[in-house]
Amino acid sequence: LLIGHGYWGPNLARNIDNSNDYNLIAICDSNKKNLKYVRKIYPKIKVHENFKKAITQNEIDLVVIATPTKTHYQIGKYALQNNKHILVEKPIALNLQELKSLYSLANKVKKEIFVDYPFLFSGASEYLQQVIFSNVYGKPYSLEFVREQAPIRNDCNVLWDLGIHDISILNYFFKKDLKIKNNIKFNNFNKKNYDSINLFLQTNNNIDIQIKNAWVSPIKIRKITIRFKEVTIICDENEPIHKVVIYKKVSKNHWNYKRELPSIDLREPLG
Repeated sequence: LLIGHGYWGPNLARNIDNSNDYNLIAICDSNKKNLKYVRKIYPKIKVHENFKKAITQNEIDLVVIATPTKTHYQIGKYALQNNKHILVEKPIALNLQELKSLYSLANKVKKEIFVDYPFLFSGASEYLQQVIFSNVYGKPYSLEFVREQAPIRNDCNVLWDLGIHDISILNYFFKKDLKIKNNIKFNNFNKKNYDSINLFLQTNNNIDIQIKNAWVSPIKIRKITIRFKEVTIICDENEPIHKVVIYKKVSKNHWNYKRELPSIDLREPLG
C-alpha cells in the first residue's frame, strides 16, 4: 500500500509496480485529482481516500508513506498498530519524541521501520564509499556537499528536507563518525523554518566537511566534492551518464589535472 501520490509518491509507485519483489495492491491519497490520475495509469490497483480504511486490508504487509512530514507519525503509528511494516519518506517524524514512540511500538508489535534514503543506493554513492574505504587515494582532507532547489516546506526546515540526504550519505561513508563544528542558518523566504543552511562537520580523524542547502536557487544542484592531496572527485547526481569525474593532478601546478571517467552503476536507486 502506498499512501501519498503527490510529489514523491509517483516515483515510488512506478518502482514498486516495476519490481519483481513487491506487489502494489493499493494507493491512497486524500486528493481526488491525484486519485483520478492513479486510476488512469494503474487501472487494476485499488484506490482509497481514507488511509485508515486502506491500512486495515488483510492483504497489506507493507505501508509506504509519502505524505507531508507532519502526517508521518499519525499514519505510521496507525499502520504499526495494525501490524504492518512501514517505509517512510524522510524525515520520518518532526521530533525525537515521535521517532522514539514509533520505534518503541515497532519493537512491541515486531514490525520493521524503513526510511527512504534513495541516494544510499545510487551507483555514485557506492563508488565514492569504496574509494574512501579502500584508501586508494589516501585520506580525503575535505568533503563538500551542495544541495539546492526544492519546494519550500512549512512542516520542516531545509536541513531536515535536503540536508538529511547528505547526512545519510556521510553516515554511509564514515559509519556515524561525525561531530558538528558550526552552522549558519538563514530565514530568507520562510519565517517559520530556516530555508538555507551552511553546516560544518568534522570526523574524528579531522576530515573537514561542509554541507550547503537551500530551497531557493535558480538551478538544481546535487553535488559532492571530495578532495585528496593529489586527486579531486566531483559527483553530480544531475548528470545522466558521467555522474562521477576524477581529476588527478599531473604536475605541481594546482590547475593542471588529468580527467578520468569511472564506470558506475547508473540504475535508478529507487529500483
